[in-house]
Amino acid sequence: MSRLYRVRLGDVISIKHGFAFPGDGFTEEPSFPTLVTPGNFAIGGGFKPAKPKTFQGGFPEEYVLAAGDLIVSMTDLSKEGATLGLPALVPDDGTYLHNQRVGLVQVTDLDRVDRFFLHYFLRTTGYRAHILGTATGSTVRHTSPTKICSFAADLPDLVEQRAIADVLGAFDDKIAANTNLIETASALAMALLSDCSPSVALAEVVVYQKRSIAPADFGNVCVAHFSLPAFDTGQRPQMTSPQEIKSSKFSIEKPCVLVSKLNPRFPRIWDVAELPRALAISSTEFLVLESERCASTVLWAILSQPSFSAELESKVAGTSGSHQRVGPDDLLATKVIDPRSLSQELMSEIESLGRRIALGREESTTLAQIRDALLPQLMSGKIRVKDAEQIVGDVV
Repeated sequence: MSRLYRVRLGDVISIKHGFAFPGDGFTEEPSFPTLVTPGNFAIGGGFKPAKPKTFQGGFPEEYVLAAGDLIVSMTDLSKEGATLGLPALVPDDGTYLHNQRVGLVQVTDLDRVDRFFLHYFLRTTGYRAHILGTATGSTVRHTSPTKICSFAADLPDLVEQRAIADVLGAFDDKIAANTNLIETASALAMALLSDCSPSVALAEVVVYQKRSIAPADFGNVCVAHFSLPAFDTGQRPQMTSPQEIKSSKFSIEKPCVLVSKLNPRFPRIWDVAELPRALAISSTEFLVLESERCASTVLWAILSQPSFSAELESKVAGTSGSHQRVGPDDLLATKVIDPRSLSQELMSEIESLGRRIALGREESTTLAQIRDALLPQLMSGKIRVKDAEQIVGDVV
């Protein structure tokens, strides 16, 4: 590895605060620009889609973000500060606005630091310890440009920085390709049923399972927790210590589809086509639906039809826009496409797409784990870039 240079972040970058967009312009209409919020930062770093918050109205042009801009989360709503100070790159799939509580990182010394290298450096253990150690707030955690810029560390030269960023970026490029494949396959599976009409109540074609399991019954091994946050961060269950589960959950014992009761205007419909090796549990915010009439992926495609979510939205209870729920009885009474009316050929095609989706998600999880394991090794020089490139060649 090249020689390391001691660098204080404030000597090579500046961080610009976002704009306080007035609340009366907030909307959920996708045709308007999207406000970037702390919810767009994934645990571990990176940009993630979140519940859409868009803005209609006037604002300074300087607060329109460009694709590839490096941003950091200045606020985290969890006590643990899970995403506080973490970086993300603005995607190129729309217009994004630089909202308050989000910092825009601008490199001021291009001879000493590479922006894409920073995207990974701002995930390292030392930096994270500094951010969490200097954070303020007990319930909502905050950091600031001053605190971020005060961090100092040993960095390699610019050539080595770019090489490290290229290696780690290869994993993210493959994950992005998998994401596109998953989105395409999901859209096709749904489109294959677009000419079919709802004709039976959901309760006629599913078994609503309510097998409850208490934390005391989990044992001492990690459990696979199918939660709302896990759905929102890639639809992979979170491996969780039993001690972190504080309330009873639903037990998942067969392939099924999970349907969230919360806020049906943002559908969360999860195909659990294969059970994990660990004990599988579901948040009680989901309904666990099994079917003896068809494979879980076919049921998922039926329940993912826009007409189903629209019908659920008409049945919600609650006045708060963030806590509207549909009751289980109303959900089960909703009419859906009858799987018994579908041809075996059509169902087989949907199942094939489901397998492709599941493999893509599994591969992306593995790639992210390898990338995250390589990150500290590359930054410390324990693994050379050439060796890491060999690993990339083997798995990407």
